[in-house]
Amino acid sequence: MRNTWYPVLGLMWIAASGCSSTTGAGDAAVDGHVKDLPNGPVMLPRGAPGIEFDDIQFGPGLRKVIVPAGRTGSVVLIDPDTSAITEITGLQGSDNYKPVPGTGTVRAGTRYGSTSATEAGEYVAALDCTAKTLDILDPVAATIVASVALGGASDYVHYVPSMHELWVTNPSASAIDFYSLPASGTPTPVKAGSFAVASGPESLAIDEARGHAYTNTFFGGKTHVIDLKTKKIVETWNNGCGLALGVTMDEERGFAFVSCGDSGDVVVLDARNHGATLSRLNGGKGTNILAYSPSLKHVYSASGNTQEVFVMAVDDSGTLSLLGKLPGADRGFSVAADDRGHVWVIDPDHGQVLRGTDHFPVH
Repeated sequence: MRNTWYPVLGLMWIAASGCSSTTGAGDAAVDGHVKDLPNGPVMLPRGAPGIEFDDIQFGPGLRKVIVPAGRTGSVVLIDPDTSAITEITGLQGSDNYKPVPGTGTVRAGTRYGSTSATEAGEYVAALDCTAKTLDILDPVAATIVASVALGGASDYVHYVPSMHELWVTNPSASAIDFYSLPASGTPTPVKAGSFAVASGPESLAIDEARGHAYTNTFFGGKTHVIDLKTKKIVETWNNGCGLALGVTMDEERGFAFVSCGDSGDVVVLDARNHGATLSRLNGGKGTNILAYSPSLKHVYSASGNTQEVFVMAVDDSGTLSLLGKLPGADRGFSVAADDRGHVWVIDPDHGQVLRGTDHFPVH
């Protein structure tokens, strides 16, 4: 299906199967929002027959959607204004993306190549699950400029600007490893230490405003609060999830959002008041990584089971309300939001990233 528009409860969603690396005219503001581009989402290089994605993020400094493209051995940066792509190759890859007999929609190749990447100053830091390395990528030169061996089967990477550190979750060791980056010169990461996170860590969010990081236990309904400087757990909150997965932040208002993999609920915890539960709302079964738009004050939960993206407003009291849904993708459990009102969700079986535009009012 190519360049087809779907009106869904105030949103417009585009689905396209062709490669979209052309440059458009850019978005024009319309009543505080954006005008949709006709060239929409992109199919990633070597995306066929599919890519087993995990984490995607938006880098506000680079102004790029950062897509670790798994088995393709690359990280792809998408310009939110034009949908043009920059591909950074050199990571390990695989051609393996085939149905596993007797397992339905589960695919082989989940942990090939890069499955998590993040903005790190002027660079991009990416995990390579096959090579077990933490790589530093130059987005201008589109090349790998530094690399260091990881301590195990790592999961997510996030940058802590105030500390010039990269934090890498390492569930196989129930720990978070942290790597220092020089303030100038060649950005070669150096492992500076690790600290234990019992029964986890699952997902990671950085809250520079409060000097904290947040991560979940897999089971038991807990979210840990970690001091960025001391690397110690300073509080543990109840999130009410049977299986806690994604976590993201509204730093300005002090809300932590946690996705429950068992129920599909999104839970709002008050970071200003010891993690008190402010509200919860169903965001669809099969949800995992959440996204948040600071400008729109909307939370996005992608349901890989129902193939929908739930768009939720969160008011100043921390109460969630459902604004509407837009089409997602089978097993499309990861979503990102850029600074132009666009929403991006993974489409594993077609090796592409779908792009939508949120036309709902600011809350």
